[in-house]
Formats: sequence, structure tokens, C-alpha cells
Amino acid sequence: MNSKEKSKEELVKELQKVKRANDALRLSLEKEKNNQIPKEKFSREYCFRLMVQNSRDVIWTLDNNYRYTYVSPSISTLRGLSPEEAISEKIQDTISLDTQEEFYEVIAKLNNEKETKSPKSYLIEVKQNHKNGHIIWVEISISTFFNEQGRKIGFMGISRDITQRKITEIELLEKEGKYHTLTENMKEVVWSIDTNSMLIDYVSPSVIQLLGYSSKEILSKPIEFVTTAEAISLIYNQIDNAIANFDRNSSDKHNNYQIEVEFLRKDGTTVWVEMNSRFVKNRVTGHIEMYCRTRNIAERKLSEKALTRSLERFDRLVSMVSVGVYIFWIRANGDMQFEFVSDRWRRIHDVSPEDDLMDVEVVNQKIHKDDIENFLAANMEAARDRKPFEWEGRFNIKNEERWFRIESIPTAYENGDIQWFGVTQDITERYKAEEAVRQNEVKLRDLNAQKDKFFSIIAHDLKNPFNSILGLSQLLIEQINEKDYEGIEEYAGYIKQSTQKAMNLLINLLDWSRSQTGRMAFNPEKFDLVELIEENRLLFDGNANQKSITLTNHSSNNLFVYADRQMVSTIIRNLVSNAIKFTKEGKEIVVTAEKNGTNILVSIKDEGVGITPERIDKLFQIDSNDSTPDTNNEMGTGLGLILCKEFVNKHGGDIWVESEPNIGSTFYFTLPG
Repeated sequence: MNSKEKSKEELVKELQKVKRANDALRLSLEKEKNNQIPKEKFSREYCFRLMVQNSRDVIWTLDNNYRYTYVSPSISTLRGLSPEEAISEKIQDTISLDTQEEFYEVIAKLNNEKETKSPKSYLIEVKQNHKNGHIIWVEISISTFFNEQGRKIGFMGISRDITQRKITEIELLEKEGKYHTLTENMKEVVWSIDTNSMLIDYVSPSVIQLLGYSSKEILSKPIEFVTTAEAISLIYNQIDNAIANFDRNSSDKHNNYQIEVEFLRKDGTTVWVEMNSRFVKNRVTGHIEMYCRTRNIAERKLSEKALTRSLERFDRLVSMVSVGVYIFWIRANGDMQFEFVSDRWRRIHDVSPEDDLMDVEVVNQKIHKDDIENFLAANMEAARDRKPFEWEGRFNIKNEERWFRIESIPTAYENGDIQWFGVTQDITERYKAEEAVRQNEVKLRDLNAQKDKFFSIIAHDLKNPFNSILGLSQLLIEQINEKDYEGIEEYAGYIKQSTQKAMNLLINLLDWSRSQTGRMAFNPEKFDLVELIEENRLLFDGNANQKSITLTNHSSNNLFVYADRQMVSTIIRNLVSNAIKFTKEGKEIVVTAEKNGTNILVSIKDEGVGITPERIDKLFQIDSNDSTPDTNNEMGTGLGLILCKEFVNKHGGDIWVESEPNIGSTFYFTLPG
């Protein structure tokens, strides 16, 4: 029908339709103009978007960590995933284990590239996982992606399904025998194992270097033929895990395994291998297939065994030494931690295996509060100067103060870390012994000094009576020669007194010497003390009468003591002799012995010249010659009182004096009852 044949109404409708189309086109053009969108650009971007969305190939981008940042919708056709599911993955996790090496080689090349106007693309063929669990072959074209500033921000690529092509190629290679050639020169052995029958489907020719068998000898044999019982148990465990994983996820994403096991060689020996396995589900049959790579790690295992033996010897050696052994790290960032401590080190520091040695305060808090500052300063100096650390100080261990010696040698690393190999030794007993020796040396020096001074005093005091004896003897001889007998009796009396004085001094000196050298026997016995006091009173009665001194014994009757009679007699004799010497004429001396609790208390009281408080403190000291002059203004040696103190202490008693100048003194000593 032409326009002439159309009715008027039909022509009007067509005109209105054309007008509406024209108005729509005009509005669209005005909208484009108002938005200032270049028509050329709009058309180019629109066309590119349509091309990406409708492409059968998958177009994608990766960040620098190889994680997808964009995946085109055709990923659902290639791998059965939505773009959102794919973006959650890293590309290397989607590639089968046996083709990952090619991918990483390309990535290494791309990482070395610099910005260029025409980035180089690389083409690789890899196996990828389908969502349904089967493996597909994919051809990937990948190049580096730079931003406007020239900084690499990732990678971009295109993936294409070439599964059918690869199946055809492999079938062709197998027919021509070329597929096996690919594996003949591999050091690693490639295996394919039927997980239902556990028979070896395929093994690469390099198995002869590993196990001594040719491929034909073990092909179609059960895997148990070349594995130990422990190895087959681990392999079965892998298969069970793989099946369970497929049941949960329908994916082989997490079905990669690595174990170290022993395989059986043809000659009957075993060899350690590292076995990397990957399980895939056949997309046609649903059967789970096992692909493995094994490599010889016998040398590494021997090294590990040698290291283990070395460590065992080290542990035995460490357990035998008397010191605690430790390895300590000071990291470049300031962190400190123990890498190793021996059992003896734990015992020395009182640290249990449950204590966290990542926190060094577990040890530092036990350092004595007066030594912690010195310890930390020495540590800082050794760490700063990279020099050996040596320190001795106190630790508080189980409420006891112990002395430790700590020594360690540093090993510095380029990154700033320092590793310390050290030992801790408990030197408490040694320190106590050394301290005792030091104290004894001080005491010995003091005693030697005291004795030297004392002997010089004795020599001086012995010289005086002998000088008197010599002088008086000479006068006596001269008068006798001249037949002048007047006064010779007086001279003889003086000679006797001087001789008696020298004799008393020598007796005391001899007794003291014997007591000091341990040659004086201590012979305690039970005797009547009052009887012994009376014997000594009668002995000195004549001396007392010469000065008109009354010497009285006011002791109780029958006071028995258990003591050395000779020593007690020496004590009484010296104290009574001193009392007579320092008591003026016409005065009285009273000796008393009485029961005092479990002891016997003996006192010798005189009415002599007395002793000043300053001299009382020095009376019983061997290095002091600060004695009080007697009634004849003569000085004594003080040896008698020193001897008294020695003998009283020998009996476990005490000796002391109470005195007032010009009034008198009372000497007390106690003996066991």
C-alpha cells in the first residue's frame, strides 16, 4: 500500500509517530549537550564496556598482591564463579600446583619492568580450578598496569578456556611419545595415583634415579610397593582429608598437601622424599585424582639427623656442667627474650618451666635491690660496646640471698640484633669462703699486731726486775768483798722481791702461751672451791702482812664446782696478787664465793686505789698497757688479767670489775656450779 492508498487517519497517525521520534531524538541531543559529554568519548567508552561485558574471554585486573580487583562477567562461563566470588581470590590460589611455576616466572619478569608506553604482554598456559571441582586449561595473557604518575599499580590480563585444545594436544603427545619426554629430564618424580585402587597410573622416568626402578617396573603397581607402612598411612590420611574437603566445598582449592616420608628403593634401602600432592575431581566421572611430585631430601635429612645428634650432645654436656647455660636476644627494636635456658639455669634462678621467659622481668625482679642498678648499667655498657659481659652480684632466691656470677659473649648481626651466649654460676659458697678468709686475714693482722705490741710490753717489763737484780747483786758483791756487811740483808730482800716479780710474770706468760697454742690441757674435775680459795689466802698471807693488809675469806662452806683446778687457782692467785699490790697499808681484802643460780660467783674486793672508767674498758685487752700504778707507783703488764679472762672463758663463765677511784675495786667471775 502506498501513501495514496492510505486513509487520512492513517497518514495522521504516521506523522504523529514520526514527530514523537523526532522530539525524543532532539531531547536526547539536548541532554548530551547540557551534560557536556563529548559524543566521541561517550561512544568509545560505551563501546568498550559493551565489548568487555559481552566478550567470551575473561578480562581482569590484579593489585600488586595478585588479588583480583576486577573480573568481567564471563568468569561465570569460564570457572562457574560470579565476579563477586572471583574478586575474593588471589590468582595464584586458583592455579594448579603443577603449573604455578610458569605463572611465577612471568610475574618475576613483569616485576622487573619499568614504565613504558607499550607494556610487554606474556602468554602462559595454566590449569585452573572450576567451581564444580574439575580442572580446566586456561590461556592467560598478562601485562603490567601503570597509573598516570608512572607507578605500577597492578596487572591486567585476559583468560581464555583452552581445555579442549589441551586435551587434544596431550592425546597427540601421548600417541607420539612426546609427553614422556617432557618428564624424562626432570629431577623430581611426577606421579599419578588412582585413589580407588591405589595403583600407580603414571610415573616419570626420573623415578629410576630416586628408587632404582624403571617406570615400567612400577607402573600399575600399588603405591604400597614403593612406600613404607608409615608413608602409606600418611597418604591414606591425605586422601581422606581430600574427600572430606570435596564433600564440604566441592572445590580443590585447599587440597594441596606436603609430607616428608620414606620410600622403598629397589635395593631394599629407604630414601627420604618430600611429597607434594594435589587432589582434583574429574569433571566427567567425579572421580578424585591424585597427582604428586617427589624429590630426594636424603642429604637434608642426614644433615638434620647430624644436627639432632649435635644438639643431643650439647644437651648432655649442658646437663653435666655445674653452671646454668642460656641464650639471650636483644633485638634491634629493644625487645629482649630468652631463646634457650638449661635445666640447671632454671634451678639456679628458681624459674619453673611454666614461667614466661619472653618477659625478662621474671629474672630481673629477683636481683637484689642494691645491685640492680649496677647490673643494668653493666648490661647496657656491654650491649653498646659489643663486648663480653661479666658481673657478680646478689639475687633473692627463695627468701635467701645468693651470690651469682654471670658471663656472656655477644654475637652482633647486621640488622642490629645481638645474641648472647652465657652462663650463670652460683658462687654463694665460694663468696662466703672468700669473705671468711678476708675477715680472718683482718683478724689475724689485728691479732699479730696486738701480740707484737704485747710482747714488746712483756720484754720491757721483764727487763726491769732483772736490771734491779743485776744492780743489787753487784752492790752485794762489792760490799762482801769489802767485808762491809751492813745493809746486805736489805739488798737480798730487794733481790728476792724482784726475782719473785719476774717469776710471777714468767709463770703467767708461760700459762698464757700454752693456752694460746692449745698446749694447756683442760682437765675439769669436781672440787671444793672454798678449800682452794683458802689455800691461796694462806699463800699470800705473808705478802698481805708486810703491808698490814687483812686478807679474809668470807666464802660459804662446801661449794663444789666442776672445773680445772689449776686454772681456777691461777685466776684466784692473779686477782688476789693484784688486790694486794693496789691496796694501801692497813686496809682489807675480802674474797667471797657463793651460789648464784646455777653458777658459783666469786668476788675479790679491795680498798685500793681504784680504776677510772676509761681504763676499765681496756683492762682485758691484750694490746693495752694502760694499767693503773700500784701503791709503789709501779706499772703492771696486765697479763694476769688477760690470763684470767682466757681461763674464765674456757669454763664458759664471765669476768668483770666494778671500781671507783680512791675507794677500791671488786673483781667478779663465775664458774659452773
